[in-house]
Amino acid sequence: VSASSIVVDGKTVNISPNTKLLRKFGAKSTLTEFSVGDNVMVVGSSASASLVRNFSIQKRHGVFFGEIISLEPLIIKTLHRGNQTITLSSSTKYVNRQEAAIVFATLQIGHRLRVKGLWDSKLNTITEVAKIKDYSLPPLPVTSNNATPSATQ
Repeated sequence: VSASSIVVDGKTVNISPNTKLLRKFGAKSTLTEFSVGDNVMVVGSSASASLVRNFSIQKRHGVFFGEIISLEPLIIKTLHRGNQTITLSSSTKYVNRQEAAIVFATLQIGHRLRVKGLWDSKLNTITEVAKIKDYSLPPLPVTSNNATPSATQ
């Protein structure tokens, strides 16, 4: 992969400003997202490709759930997608399960989060994070297992 070409099956494919570069599901891409070993489809000739679709790049906006396993950097462990590194910005909003505003400093390892952002399946990252909801806050009330229900007649 270079700034103006890629090599596919031993053939150099030239990428011009008119070449459409797409991710797996059709979103626009750039050569900076391409890596050696990616699965691509080229339309056109190697001298002037009109379209290159990279099936290895999947990015989508979504909601992701997981448990915090690291705070610096923020990493959550998800059930089906493994560990995901969360990229935060000054516009990221933090709320508890009751939708009350909280701050990053209240997050703790082991807390359950919902993260809204742009998921990159190749890099296991979530960027452009709009909102993080901490389902562990506020703590649920502790109930006594030794309490016996009172009988009323």
